[in-house]
Amino acid sequence: MSTDRSKDPFPSFAAAADAVLDAPSELAHRLLTSLLQAEERAERARLRAERAEAEASTDVLTGACSRRYWEQVLDGEERRCARYGHHACVVSVDLDELKSVNDAGGHGAGDALLRATARALGTVTRATDVVARVGGDEFAVLAVDTDLVTGRVLVGRIAEALRAAGVSASVGLAERDPEAGLDAAWAEADHRMYAAKRRRHAAAAAAAV
Repeated sequence: MSTDRSKDPFPSFAAAADAVLDAPSELAHRLLTSLLQAEERAERARLRAERAEAEASTDVLTGACSRRYWEQVLDGEERRCARYGHHACVVSVDLDELKSVNDAGGHGAGDALLRATARALGTVTRATDVVARVGGDEFAVLAVDTDLVTGRVLVGRIAEALRAAGVSASVGLAERDPEAGLDAAWAEADHRMYAAKRRRHAAAAAAAV
């Protein structure tokens, strides 16, 4: 295949700039200005695309992963677990008092609570784990290469970190079943988290009697 630039229908900016050097000075100036403007527009478009990708994968308020990214990662990790037989656990975390915090202190206070939750989860998870905000007051953690015993240790650390941050939350844990997959583990972790929330509410009601 010929490498003659003159036959390239889409020359690079650098090649196009070289081509104007032999043109009359005024024409060369206009052409070079046009090329630089086109290059600047292309760079701005690239940066916009990068920002859009980052925003799609990150929850802007908390810095945790977004729901969309969480689902993508869960799907990819499921394929890896199925292929190599690895363990994985899912932890569901639901804040107990976000509505009351919003009512008492406004949405700024609620936002601060959400950010504190994300920070607390980040302090006790590994770089290979995934922390995501998957709902208004719901977070989830994917702990890779983690069996149920190690997952229970992680839940203890999560509970301790949340208490230290002044966050009241209900937590549920489930290990991936090879026959059901990670989506089912997430659903089971949610189920156990809501069961823990009901027990917490029942205990609070009994104590108030």
